[in-house]
Amino acid sequence: MGVADIVENSQLIIMPVALVEQNWFRWAISLILGFPLIMIILNEIIVRLRQEEKPLIATIIIFRNLVFPLVALLFLFTRVLEIPEETTIIRLVKTLVWIGMIHAMLSAFKVLIFDQAVSGSWQERVPDLLLDLIRFFLVACITAVILSTVWKIDLGALLTAFGVGSLVIGLALQDTLKNLFSGILLLFERPFALGDWLQVGETIGKVIK
Repeated sequence: MGVADIVENSQLIIMPVALVEQNWFRWAISLILGFPLIMIILNEIIVRLRQEEKPLIATIIIFRNLVFPLVALLFLFTRVLEIPEETTIIRLVKTLVWIGMIHAMLSAFKVLIFDQAVSGSWQERVPDLLLDLIRFFLVACITAVILSTVWKIDLGALLTAFGVGSLVIGLALQDTLKNLFSGILLLFERPFALGDWLQVGETIGKVIK
C-alpha cells in the first residue's frame, strides 16, 4: 500500500469524525431518533388513557398533534438548518409553539381542576362565564408576552391606551358591569338549585336552568 492510499484512507476516517463534531449534525440525529420515539410514547399513553376513559386524553392529543411537531420544526429550522432567529419564519413558528402551549395548558388546567371536581366542591360551583373570563385574561397576557419577546414590539403605548380605554368603558358601563359581576357571584355561591321555587317581588317562578 502506497503513501497516497494511506492518506486517502485516513481522510475517509477523519471526515466522519469531523461531521459528528458538527452541532447541526448532532441535532439532526437527535431529531431523527428522538421525535419518533416521543410520538410512539405519546401514542401509547393515549391508548392507555382511552382504555381507562380518562379526560386528560384531550391534552395529550394536543401535545402529540400540535406542540411536539411544532417544537421539532423549530429545532429543525434553528439548530439543523441554522436559520437566524430574527427571520419572519422563525418568529411565526415560535408564535405557533406558544399558541399550542397555551391551548395545551388551558386544556390541562380545565381537566385537572374542574372536569374532575367532586360533587358539591367549589370547583363544581364555578360558572362557565367566569372560566371564560379567566381564559380570556390568560390568553391576553400570554399574547402580550409573545408580542414583546418574539416580535420585539414595544407594548408601553399599547398598554397605556388599553388602560385609558378600559377606564372609559368601565365608567360608561358601571351598571352593566355591576350586574355582570353580581350574576357571577350569584352563580358561584349557588343559593338555590334546579327545581327550587323563587319569589322576586310579586313574581314567582321555578328554577329550570
